[in-house]
Amino acid sequence: MSTTEQLQAAGDDEFLMHFLPGSSEQALKLRRDVARLNTPLGRSLASAVLITGETGAGKNHLARVIAAHARWLDLRNTGGFLGLGAGLKHLSDRLAEINLPGIPEMLAESTLFGHRKGAFTGAVRDHEGYFAEDYSDILLDEIGDASLALQAKLLRVIETGRFRPVGGTQQDEGSTGARILAATNRPLVDLVKGAQFRCDLLWRISEFSIQVPPLRQRRECIPAILQSIVAELNAVAPTETRLSPDDIRWAAGYAWPGNIRQMRHAVKRWRLESGGVAFSDAAEDCWGELMAAGAGPTVNPIAEHISRQLDLALGGQQVTQLSALVDEAAREAKRAIVQWYDSHRPTADDLDHMFTDAQPRSVQNKIAKWRKEL
Repeated sequence: MSTTEQLQAAGDDEFLMHFLPGSSEQALKLRRDVARLNTPLGRSLASAVLITGETGAGKNHLARVIAAHARWLDLRNTGGFLGLGAGLKHLSDRLAEINLPGIPEMLAESTLFGHRKGAFTGAVRDHEGYFAEDYSDILLDEIGDASLALQAKLLRVIETGRFRPVGGTQQDEGSTGARILAATNRPLVDLVKGAQFRCDLLWRISEFSIQVPPLRQRRECIPAILQSIVAELNAVAPTETRLSPDDIRWAAGYAWPGNIRQMRHAVKRWRLESGGVAFSDAAEDCWGELMAAGAGPTVNPIAEHISRQLDLALGGQQVTQLSALVDEAAREAKRAIVQWYDSHRPTADDLDHMFTDAQPRSVQNKIAKWRKEL
């Protein structure tokens, strides 16, 4: 099958349909991007892939899908085919997932590239790092948080495939053929402007870029993703449970500010409560507790989206209208108000206390009108 034929078939790829479900254009694009990366041409040209998206949008999941899909194709082509029941965990066993902020700065180079005995206090024996192992893909998670010193080391290994363990000599240098998957929720271009991220490293890791859209931008996919999470948890839990059609309809209209991570936590909490709480309450409680802990996202989603549209227009990749951008922001504001109203059901007295510029009946009429428009 030619590369073109493979890409045309990506939307129907059994593996990708299962692990990247949904019928929206965004879902189809994600599947095509993964299929493109895992063609022979994609593997030879894109040795580094940048995965961006909001916190919880599914960047790590996408990295696992990319690695597992490549493995799945290899096994299928060599007669060692494994069914979908093998799962991502088994098929992505040749993916190394490295959470860069979770590694102490003084141990980062040793963890990634290894060290030689005596290189530092406590180095009582040689140690082989991640890049010395036989991995097909290496995920550098939260690369935007890497120090400038570590960025310089990463640049060399990504450019040349060569690395040197801490305390090693030229004779100790190793090499890797692993594909680098770099993920971040931070605006790397802004970090470059602020001298916090190397421009040359940004160019190097973005040979191919994939942006994972937030759930609010792929609402058509929400039921399929939700059902996939429920099925996955049912496979490991002693009892099987199902969400009601009303639960699924509510989920499709909810903004999911914490994205797929919030959805997964909500399903787990709802299951732990054995259906004793409404699924909508479980979802909103998860987000409310995260906000109370001060762990919410620092990025304004609307501002981020509009900034991205303006950047594309400036670069000549699309044209837009100022009024359309303003209207889009207004629609998201109206959607948020309607969703809050539907979930909290405030009384007329509540509305009277909340708003000083409109009567309760006027507020209710506006919300009813917006609900129909949305």
